[in-house]
Amino acid sequence: MKLNLLLLKKIMSFMLVLLCYLSCLACGNQTVKHNEEATQSAESTNAPTAEPTNDNVPKAKVVFICGQSNAAGVSPKANLLNVLGKERYNNIKSFDNVRIVYNNGTLGGGKYDTSVANCKDKLEKVRLGQGWSRDKMYFGPEIGIAETLNKAYPNEKIYIIKHALGSSTIGDYMHDDPISDFVSGASDIVLYNSYAELKRLFEVAIPQIKEDSGLEPEVVAICWLQGESEANMGEKFVSTYKARQTKLIENFRRDYAQFAPSNGIAFVDATIADTVYPGSKKHVWAEYEKINAAKNEIAVADDRTFIIDVNANDIVCTGEPDYYHYNPASMIKLGNLMGEAVVSSIK
Repeated sequence: MKLNLLLLKKIMSFMLVLLCYLSCLACGNQTVKHNEEATQSAESTNAPTAEPTNDNVPKAKVVFICGQSNAAGVSPKANLLNVLGKERYNNIKSFDNVRIVYNNGTLGGGKYDTSVANCKDKLEKVRLGQGWSRDKMYFGPEIGIAETLNKAYPNEKIYIIKHALGSSTIGDYMHDDPISDFVSGASDIVLYNSYAELKRLFEVAIPQIKEDSGLEPEVVAICWLQGESEANMGEKFVSTYKARQTKLIENFRRDYAQFAPSNGIAFVDATIADTVYPGSKKHVWAEYEKINAAKNEIAVADDRTFIIDVNANDIVCTGEPDYYHYNPASMIKLGNLMGEAVVSSIK
Protein backbone atom coordinates (compact mmCIF):
# COMPACT_ATOMS: atom_id res chain seq x y z
CA MET A 1 0.00 0.00 0.00
CA LYS A 2 2.77 2.38 0.84
CA LEU A 3 4.39 1.42 -2.41
CA ASN A 4 1.19 2.16 -4.32
CA LEU A 5 0.79 5.54 -2.62
CA LEU A 6 4.37 6.42 -3.43
CA LEU A 7 3.87 5.47 -7.04
CA LEU A 8 0.68 7.49 -7.20
CA LYS A 9 2.43 10.59 -5.83
CA LYS A 10 5.14 10.24 -8.48
CA ILE A 11 2.55 9.91 -11.22
CA MET A 12 0.67 12.97 -9.96
CA SER A 13 3.89 14.96 -9.76
CA PHE A 14 4.76 13.95 -13.32
CA MET A 15 1.30 14.94 -14.55
CA LEU A 16 1.59 18.33 -12.82
CA VAL A 17 4.97 19.02 -14.43
CA LEU A 18 3.60 17.95 -17.82
CA LEU A 19 0.59 20.19 -17.41
CA CYS A 20 2.80 23.19 -16.55
CA TYR A 21 5.01 22.48 -19.55
CA LEU A 22 2.04 22.32 -21.92
CA SER A 23 0.62 25.53 -20.48
CA CYS A 24 3.93 27.36 -20.93
CA LEU A 25 4.21 26.08 -24.47
CA ALA A 26 0.76 27.40 -25.32
CA CYS A 27 1.58 30.80 -23.87
CA GLY A 28 4.81 30.92 -25.82
CA ASN A 29 3.05 30.23 -29.11
CA GLN A 30 0.54 32.95 -28.39
CA THR A 31 3.36 35.40 -27.62
CA VAL A 32 5.05 34.56 -30.92
CA LYS A 33 1.77 35.09 -32.72
CA HIS A 34 1.28 38.51 -31.07
CA ASN A 35 4.85 39.49 -31.94
CA GLU A 36 4.31 38.49 -35.58
CA GLU A 37 1.10 40.50 -35.76
CA ALA A 38 2.81 43.52 -34.20
CA THR A 39 5.65 43.25 -36.70
CA GLN A 40 3.22 42.99 -39.62
CA SER A 41 1.29 45.99 -38.32
CA ALA A 42 4.49 48.05 -38.06
CA GLU A 43 5.58 47.04 -41.56
CA SER A 44 2.17 48.01 -42.94
CA THR A 45 2.41 51.45 -41.32
CA ASN A 46 5.84 52.12 -42.89
CA ALA A 47 4.89 50.90 -46.40
CA PRO A 48 4.81 53.42 -49.29
CA THR A 49 1.46 55.15 -49.64
CA ALA A 50 -0.63 55.03 -52.77
CA GLU A 51 -0.39 58.78 -53.24
CA PRO A 52 1.29 59.66 -56.59
CA THR A 53 4.54 61.57 -56.74
CA ASN A 54 4.86 64.80 -58.72
CA ASP A 55 6.19 62.84 -61.69
CA ASN A 56 2.98 60.79 -61.79
CA VAL A 57 0.59 63.72 -61.64
CA PRO A 58 -0.79 64.47 -65.12
CA LYS A 59 0.49 67.72 -66.62
CA ALA A 60 -0.47 69.77 -69.68
CA LYS A 61 2.25 69.40 -72.31
CA VAL A 62 3.67 72.71 -73.54
CA VAL A 63 5.95 73.18 -76.56
CA PHE A 64 7.83 76.40 -77.37
CA ILE A 65 8.57 77.46 -80.96
CA CYS A 66 11.16 80.18 -81.43
CA GLY A 67 13.86 81.41 -83.79
CA GLN A 68 13.75 83.60 -86.87
CA SER A 69 11.44 83.88 -89.87
CA ASN A 70 11.09 80.18 -90.67
CA ALA A 71 9.97 79.69 -87.07
CA ALA A 72 7.46 82.52 -87.49
CA GLY A 73 6.30 80.90 -90.74
CA VAL A 74 6.53 82.40 -94.21
CA SER A 75 5.16 79.38 -96.08
CA PRO A 76 2.05 80.37 -98.06
CA LYS A 77 -1.13 78.39 -97.48
CA ALA A 78 -2.69 79.33 -100.84
CA ASN A 79 -1.62 76.19 -102.76
CA LEU A 80 -1.61 73.81 -99.81
CA LEU A 81 -4.84 72.07 -100.87
CA ASN A 82 -3.19 70.93 -104.11
CA VAL A 83 -0.01 69.95 -102.27
CA LEU A 84 -1.64 67.82 -99.57
CA GLY A 85 -4.89 66.65 -101.13
CA LYS A 86 -8.39 67.38 -99.85
CA GLU A 87 -8.55 64.87 -96.97
CA ARG A 88 -5.26 65.79 -95.31
CA TYR A 89 -5.79 69.50 -96.00
CA ASN A 90 -9.12 69.39 -94.16
CA ASN A 91 -7.47 67.55 -91.26
CA ILE A 92 -4.72 70.14 -90.77
CA LYS A 93 -6.74 73.33 -91.23
CA SER A 94 -7.22 73.47 -87.47
CA PHE A 95 -6.80 71.29 -84.39
CA ASP A 96 -9.34 71.18 -81.57
CA ASN A 97 -6.93 69.80 -78.98
CA VAL A 98 -3.79 71.81 -79.79
CA ARG A 99 -3.92 75.46 -78.69
CA ILE A 100 -1.49 78.32 -79.22
CA VAL A 101 -0.52 81.84 -78.18
CA TYR A 102 1.88 83.54 -80.55
CA ASN A 103 3.71 86.68 -81.58
CA ASN A 104 5.40 86.63 -84.96
CA GLY A 105 7.50 89.76 -84.76
CA THR A 106 7.61 92.00 -87.80
CA LEU A 107 10.11 94.74 -88.53
CA GLY A 108 8.70 98.10 -89.49
CA GLY A 109 10.89 101.12 -90.12
CA GLY A 110 13.95 99.26 -88.83
CA LYS A 111 12.38 98.30 -85.51
CA TYR A 112 9.91 95.88 -84.03
CA ASP A 113 6.44 96.99 -85.02
CA THR A 114 3.50 95.62 -83.03
CA SER A 115 1.03 97.33 -85.35
CA VAL A 116 1.76 94.86 -88.14
CA ALA A 117 2.79 91.79 -86.12
CA ASN A 118 0.55 88.74 -86.33
CA CYS A 119 0.01 87.98 -82.66
CA LYS A 120 -2.52 86.60 -80.22
CA ASP A 121 -2.26 86.53 -76.41
CA LYS A 122 -5.43 84.51 -75.98
CA LEU A 123 -5.31 80.75 -76.53
CA GLU A 124 -6.84 79.63 -79.79
CA LYS A 125 -6.81 76.46 -81.89
CA VAL A 126 -3.72 75.90 -83.99
CA ARG A 127 -4.81 76.60 -87.55
CA LEU A 128 -3.52 77.77 -90.90
CA GLY A 129 -2.73 81.49 -90.98
CA GLN A 130 -0.72 81.87 -87.76
CA GLY A 131 2.47 82.76 -89.63
CA TRP A 132 4.36 86.03 -89.86
CA SER A 133 1.79 88.31 -91.55
CA ARG A 134 -1.46 89.69 -90.22
CA ASP A 135 -3.16 88.89 -93.52
CA LYS A 136 -3.28 85.26 -92.24
CA MET A 137 -1.88 83.91 -95.52
CA TYR A 138 1.16 82.10 -94.07
CA PHE A 139 1.94 79.33 -91.61
CA GLY A 140 4.93 77.92 -89.77
CA PRO A 141 6.06 74.68 -88.11
CA GLU A 142 3.13 74.75 -85.68
CA ILE A 143 0.90 73.00 -88.26
CA GLY A 144 3.14 69.96 -88.73
CA ILE A 145 3.97 69.82 -85.02
CA ALA A 146 0.27 69.97 -84.11
CA GLU A 147 -0.57 67.25 -86.65
CA THR A 148 1.98 64.88 -85.10
CA LEU A 149 1.08 65.70 -81.49
CA ASN A 150 -2.61 65.35 -82.25
CA LYS A 151 -2.01 61.81 -83.53
CA ALA A 152 0.22 60.90 -80.58
CA TYR A 153 -2.06 62.37 -77.89
CA PRO A 154 -5.60 62.49 -79.33
CA ASN A 155 -7.21 62.64 -75.88
CA GLU A 156 -5.01 65.38 -74.44
CA LYS A 157 -4.92 69.12 -74.84
CA ILE A 158 -1.49 70.32 -76.01
CA TYR A 159 -0.23 73.90 -75.90
CA ILE A 160 2.20 75.84 -78.10
CA ILE A 161 3.93 79.09 -77.19
CA LYS A 162 5.43 80.71 -80.29
CA HIS A 163 7.55 83.81 -80.73
CA ALA A 164 9.86 84.42 -83.66
CA LEU A 165 11.30 87.49 -85.35
CA GLY A 166 12.54 87.55 -88.93
CA SER A 167 16.29 88.12 -89.39
CA SER A 168 16.95 87.76 -85.68
CA THR A 169 20.25 86.51 -84.34
CA ILE A 170 20.80 84.24 -81.39
CA GLY A 171 21.50 87.43 -79.44
CA ASP A 172 17.83 88.37 -79.62
CA TYR A 173 17.18 85.39 -77.38
CA MET A 174 20.00 86.04 -74.97
CA HIS A 175 21.11 89.66 -75.13
CA ASP A 176 20.20 90.19 -71.47
CA ASP A 177 22.78 87.52 -70.71
CA PRO A 178 26.54 88.35 -70.69
CA ILE A 179 26.97 85.72 -73.40
CA SER A 180 25.75 88.18 -76.04
CA ASP A 181 29.24 89.50 -76.69
CA PHE A 182 31.37 87.19 -74.58
CA VAL A 183 33.88 86.06 -77.20
CA SER A 184 35.75 87.47 -80.15
CA GLY A 185 33.86 90.75 -80.02
CA ALA A 186 30.76 89.12 -81.51
CA SER A 187 28.31 91.78 -80.42
CA ASP A 188 24.85 91.33 -81.95
CA ILE A 189 22.72 93.87 -83.68
CA VAL A 190 19.81 93.19 -81.36
CA LEU A 191 16.45 93.69 -83.04
CA TYR A 192 14.24 92.84 -80.10
CA ASN A 193 14.30 91.07 -76.76
CA SER A 194 12.73 87.88 -78.09
CA TYR A 195 13.64 85.87 -74.99
CA ALA A 196 11.67 88.28 -72.80
CA GLU A 197 8.72 88.20 -75.18
CA LEU A 198 8.66 84.40 -75.21
CA LYS A 199 8.67 84.46 -71.41
CA ARG A 200 5.86 87.02 -71.37
CA LEU A 201 3.73 84.90 -73.69
CA PHE A 202 4.19 81.85 -71.47
CA GLU A 203 3.29 83.82 -68.35
CA VAL A 204 0.14 85.09 -70.07
CA ALA A 205 -0.72 81.54 -71.14
CA ILE A 206 -0.20 79.81 -67.77
CA PRO A 207 -3.57 80.72 -66.18
CA GLN A 208 -5.32 80.03 -69.48
CA ILE A 209 -3.73 76.58 -69.71
CA LYS A 210 -4.76 75.79 -66.15
CA GLU A 211 -8.33 76.88 -66.79
CA ASP A 212 -8.57 75.15 -70.17
CA SER A 213 -7.04 71.82 -69.15
CA GLY A 214 -7.42 71.73 -65.38
CA LEU A 215 -3.72 70.83 -65.23
CA GLU A 216 -0.43 72.48 -64.39
CA PRO A 217 1.71 73.26 -67.49
CA GLU A 218 4.86 71.28 -68.23
CA VAL A 219 7.36 72.56 -70.80
CA VAL A 220 8.38 69.37 -72.60
CA ALA A 221 10.32 70.87 -75.52
CA ILE A 222 11.81 73.96 -77.15
CA CYS A 223 11.63 73.86 -80.98
CA TRP A 224 14.33 76.10 -82.44
CA LEU A 225 14.70 77.33 -86.05
CA GLN A 226 17.56 79.82 -86.23
CA GLY A 227 21.11 80.29 -87.47
CA GLU A 228 20.65 81.63 -91.00
CA SER A 229 21.54 85.15 -89.87
CA GLU A 230 24.87 84.10 -88.35
CA ALA A 231 25.70 82.09 -91.48
CA ASN A 232 25.95 85.40 -93.35
CA MET A 233 27.45 87.57 -90.60
CA GLY A 234 31.10 86.55 -90.79
CA GLU A 235 33.62 84.44 -88.95
CA LYS A 236 33.13 85.98 -85.49
CA PHE A 237 29.52 84.85 -85.40
CA VAL A 238 30.11 81.53 -87.13
CA SER A 239 33.01 80.46 -84.91
CA THR A 240 31.14 81.30 -81.69
CA TYR A 241 27.77 79.85 -82.65
CA LYS A 242 28.29 76.51 -80.91
CA ALA A 243 29.26 78.09 -77.58
CA ARG A 244 26.42 80.58 -77.77
CA GLN A 245 23.70 78.08 -78.64
CA THR A 246 24.98 75.76 -75.91
CA LYS A 247 24.60 78.64 -73.46
CA LEU A 248 21.15 79.44 -74.82
CA ILE A 249 19.99 75.86 -74.16
CA GLU A 250 21.38 76.10 -70.63
CA ASN A 251 19.47 79.37 -70.12
CA PHE A 252 16.19 77.83 -71.25
CA ARG A 253 16.58 74.81 -68.99
CA ARG A 254 17.63 76.95 -66.05
CA ASP A 255 14.84 79.50 -66.39
CA TYR A 256 12.07 76.95 -66.96
CA ALA A 257 13.33 74.28 -64.57
CA GLN A 258 10.23 74.57 -62.37
CA PHE A 259 8.09 73.61 -65.37
CA ALA A 260 10.35 70.81 -66.63
CA PRO A 261 9.56 67.09 -66.72
CA SER A 262 11.73 64.76 -64.66
CA ASN A 263 13.98 63.93 -67.62
CA GLY A 264 14.47 67.61 -68.53
CA ILE A 265 13.32 69.90 -71.33
CA ALA A 266 14.10 68.62 -74.81
CA PHE A 267 15.70 71.00 -77.30
CA VAL A 268 14.60 70.25 -80.87
CA ASP A 269 16.80 71.93 -83.47
CA ALA A 270 17.06 71.86 -87.27
CA THR A 271 19.95 72.45 -89.62
CA ILE A 272 20.01 75.18 -92.29
CA ALA A 273 18.99 74.39 -95.85
CA ASP A 274 21.64 74.12 -98.56
CA THR A 275 20.03 76.60 -100.94
CA VAL A 276 21.67 78.04 -104.05
CA TYR A 277 20.39 81.09 -105.92
CA PRO A 278 18.83 80.11 -109.28
CA GLY A 279 21.31 80.27 -112.16
CA SER A 280 24.16 80.74 -109.71
CA LYS A 281 26.57 78.72 -107.62
CA LYS A 282 26.26 81.14 -104.73
CA HIS A 283 24.78 79.72 -101.55
CA VAL A 284 22.01 81.74 -99.94
CA TRP A 285 23.54 81.02 -96.51
CA ALA A 286 27.27 81.38 -97.00
CA GLU A 287 28.52 79.45 -93.96
CA TYR A 288 25.61 77.09 -93.54
CA GLU A 289 27.91 74.05 -93.32
CA LYS A 290 29.78 75.45 -90.33
CA ILE A 291 26.58 76.43 -88.53
CA ASN A 292 25.15 72.96 -89.22
CA ALA A 293 28.34 71.34 -87.91
CA ALA A 294 28.01 73.34 -84.69
CA LYS A 295 24.38 72.27 -84.28
CA ASN A 296 25.25 68.62 -84.85
CA GLU A 297 28.09 68.74 -82.32
CA ILE A 298 25.71 70.13 -79.70
CA ALA A 299 23.22 67.32 -80.37
CA VAL A 300 25.93 64.67 -80.12
CA ALA A 301 27.09 66.04 -76.76
CA ASP A 302 23.60 66.40 -75.26
CA ASP A 303 21.17 63.46 -75.29
CA ARG A 304 18.25 65.84 -74.70
CA THR A 305 19.00 67.85 -77.85
CA PHE A 306 17.51 66.52 -81.08
CA ILE A 307 18.55 67.64 -84.56
CA ILE A 308 16.52 67.50 -87.79
CA ASP A 309 18.71 67.32 -90.89
CA VAL A 310 16.67 69.33 -93.39
CA ASN A 311 18.95 68.54 -96.31
CA ALA A 312 18.82 64.78 -95.74
CA ASN A 313 15.01 65.00 -95.51
CA ASP A 314 14.51 67.04 -98.69
CA ILE A 315 13.17 70.07 -96.82
CA VAL A 316 13.83 72.85 -99.29
CA CYS A 317 13.40 76.48 -100.30
CA THR A 318 12.29 76.41 -103.95
CA GLY A 319 10.98 79.91 -104.57
CA GLU A 320 7.58 79.47 -102.97
CA PRO A 321 7.57 82.04 -101.50
CA ASP A 322 11.31 82.70 -102.04
CA TYR A 323 14.75 81.12 -101.58
CA TYR A 324 15.03 82.04 -97.90
CA HIS A 325 11.97 80.23 -96.61
CA TYR A 326 10.64 76.69 -96.85
CA ASN A 327 7.97 75.86 -99.39
CA PRO A 328 4.60 74.68 -97.98
CA ALA A 329 5.22 70.91 -98.30
CA SER A 330 8.64 71.27 -96.69
CA MET A 331 7.29 73.33 -93.79
CA ILE A 332 4.65 70.70 -93.04
CA LYS A 333 7.30 67.98 -93.19
CA LEU A 334 9.70 69.90 -90.95
CA GLY A 335 6.93 70.42 -88.40
CA ASN A 336 6.07 66.71 -88.50
CA LEU A 337 9.69 65.74 -87.86
CA MET A 338 10.01 68.22 -85.01
CA GLY A 339 6.79 66.85 -83.56
CA GLU A 340 8.15 63.31 -83.79
CA ALA A 341 11.26 64.41 -81.92
CA VAL A 342 9.07 65.95 -79.20
CA VAL A 343 7.06 62.72 -78.87
CA SER A 344 10.21 60.56 -78.72
CA SER A 345 11.66 62.84 -76.04
CA ILE A 346 8.62 62.29 -73.84
CA LYS A 347 8.56 58.48 -74.03
